Amino acid sequence: IDSDVDAKTIAETGVRAIQLHTGGMCHLDAGMTRQGVENLGTADLDLVFLENVGNLVCPAEFDTGAVKNAMISSVPEGHDKPLKYPLMFQVCDIVLVNKIDVMPYFDFDLDKCREYVAMRNPKAKVIPICAKTEEDIAGSSQEEKLAFLHEMGIESTGLDNLIKASYDLLGLISFLTDGKKECRAWTIKRGTKAPQAAGKIHSDFERGFIRAQVISYDALADNNFDYAAVKAKGLQRTEGKEYVVNDGDVIEFLFNV
Repeated sequence: IDSDVDAKTIAETGVRAIQLHTGGMCHLDAGMTRQGVENLGTADLDLVFLENVGNLVCPAEFDTGAVKNAMISSVPEGHDKPLKYPLMFQVCDIVLVNKIDVMPYFDFDLDKCREYVAMRNPKAKVIPICAKTEEDIAGSSQEEKLAFLHEMGIESTGLDNLIKASYDLLGLISFLTDGKKECRAWTIKRGTKAPQAAGKIHSDFERGFIRAQVISYDALADNNFDYAAVKAKGLQRTEGKEYVVNDGDVIEFLFNV
């Protein structure tokens, strides 16, 4: 509503941020979004996060021009919030249930929460998460992370689930390139053809595209990431310009310019 406290805090991390003042209103609208986007600049941006202000009423009533909507619901606030604030849950694509580490100390029923969200929006994805736990995991080694997940009886972290859900909602996938120096994941829109996917790496790859040598990630994993074994089994495919890249493809692009 006022001050630039949040913008300064975010800017200190090295991230560009624009503070919009609502002039006393408890929400942003499309006009304010346009003002922020124009000041931020979009030339080198693929995705912009807009954090709306206010409560669970007004922000849901006004269109900010956002493509997808997410909200955070906290365990101490109760599992019955979807019953109290129906519109907010109706317009959200993702509901993050935060602070799940304190669930044993509150009368919170995650199954009931999922049920109530589904009553408002059956397509909304509900993701339990604990920001503090995620922070601790982020600082752990891969071995420690896997041990923690095994101890908790879960396959992936809340952050991993959020990333997967966000990719799905935005229609994004990743393909991989693997070489002696590094392994990289490249984000593209679902349905992208091989030359345009190659262009994500470098424009020359798209301009001089010849063909793509494709191996699925699952095929590599099933063969202990032994490229020679995969090729010997005929699991590497040669694809042309019309090939639509799939999520998890490991691709070597051949090009000439």
